[in-house]
Amino acid sequence: MVKNNLDDEFKGLQLFVQELYGDPKSHKSIIPEKLQNDELEKLKIGRRRETFYFIVDFLRLEITEANGLDEMGFQEAHFDFKYYISILPEGAMRQLLFLLGKQTFKMAEKTFIGFMKPKFVALVPLKNSDGEMMLCKRTISVWQMSEEGKILSYLSEFTIIKPFENEAALPRFYDVDPKLRDVFDGLVKKIFNHLPAKENPFTHREIILLNLYIENPEKPFTAKQIAEKENLSIATVHSYNKNILTKARRFFNDNSIKSASDVAILMKKNGILS
Repeated sequence: MVKNNLDDEFKGLQLFVQELYGDPKSHKSIIPEKLQNDELEKLKIGRRRETFYFIVDFLRLEITEANGLDEMGFQEAHFDFKYYISILPEGAMRQLLFLLGKQTFKMAEKTFIGFMKPKFVALVPLKNSDGEMMLCKRTISVWQMSEEGKILSYLSEFTIIKPFENEAALPRFYDVDPKLRDVFDGLVKKIFNHLPAKENPFTHREIILLNLYIENPEKPFTAKQIAEKENLSIATVHSYNKNILTKARRFFNDNSIKSASDVAILMKKNGILS
């Protein structure tokens, strides 16, 4: 990966944290250290050979504790958060993972988060020290939170499954209050509907078209059929398609996307379009 791109992505995450949290010193931690130490001891004793984990101080984007990284060929002493970003796949998958993570932190509130819950699970491809992309099950849990209910640090647990074969991320939440499950499901399934206008690359009309492209995946609608369904001219549909493609390539930093239909399939496959 080009170093400048990695630096830019890391700086982008730092800016997001600064805007969301402000002064790190203004947040008072409420999870007792003993509770964390007891859980950490369980993690160390119970860790299986195919698993590893690390704890991230989210305000500083620093890894404060790690164990088992040798399973991927890495040394804990030389593994920091920026290096973790570098072993995520480039392009659309990385940007989708960033987006899901950001929205999760934005919606965190004291009313429905607590120590080690909820758990945000996704299938994540990670590159090992030999350069092979491995499919891992990643589970993120709250490790430390503020009085206001903001997530200050989190635990990432990984289980190495097999070599990556372009599987979908399949993001989902566990240990969620049943009364709030719809809120969390909505976060994942309709993430672009919840984004503020200034952060959302797609207009309401473009989201409608994207949903139409996945309505009949075996035989996707043609531009003519979509025009008839939405009472638009074919030229207008082509214009929307061009805009969707341009925005998606820029947003996901992935020029391999070839059409608006590709964008819809990518989003549907990873559980963020419905």
